[in-house]
Amino acid sequence: MFQQVKVQLVSLFLGSLAFITALAWNAAVQSYFRIIFTTDTSTARGQLYYAMVITAVSIVVAILLLKVVGSCDLSQKLF
Repeated sequence: MFQQVKVQLVSLFLGSLAFITALAWNAAVQSYFRIIFTTDTSTARGQLYYAMVITAVSIVVAILLLKVVGSCDLSQKLF
């Protein structure tokens, strides 16, 4: 039982680190988005552009990751 608690705590800790990292990257990407597109992301139009770009990038990354997992058969090793 103690082993399961340790695994769960490590999982929660890594999840929180991933969330903090995502927030840091979000701020960095927003800064570069303002520079590249000269659009203030605090406006509704800027937020819409930012959301569309991030959505498109996320879809591409998800497709690539699914292809890698499918070709390596990594899903069976992890789960």
